[in-house]
Amino acid sequence: MSDAIDTLAREALSSLTAAGFTGALIVRHSDTVLLASVPDTRRKWADVALKSFTCLPLADAGGRARYALFTAPEDTEPYSRTVHFRATGDGIPRQFADRPLVYSVPLFPGYSTEADIPKVLAQSVLGALRHADNITITRI
Repeated sequence: MSDAIDTLAREALSSLTAAGFTGALIVRHSDTVLLASVPDTRRKWADVALKSFTCLPLADAGGRARYALFTAPEDTEPYSRTVHFRATGDGIPRQFADRPLVYSVPLFPGYSTEADIPKVLAQSVLGALRHADNITITRI
């Protein structure tokens, strides 16, 4: 698995560098996850530069936009990711509004990826897909 994460790191850094990010940082979080950060003022550009990757935006920290990047699963077995998040905005059920929440999100290769996590959380935890944009992932 080391080759896959190393390849992902090289490709993501290359994509960010090509988009003009001289201050991009990429850190290995695990054997299947990288954490990338760029200056928050250029978040939109980073969104475009990372669009070709399985990518999940994370909560900003220290003036930097953060992203989790994932390698492709090695097999077709379902797996899960434990996600720490907050939900804010109109219509969020009171028991969940602006509180730290944790949920284990099931993922099914070929059907769903980590990029689908906000939708799964909105539907499974908050009861409505329309809340996907109100979810901020704080930690994977």
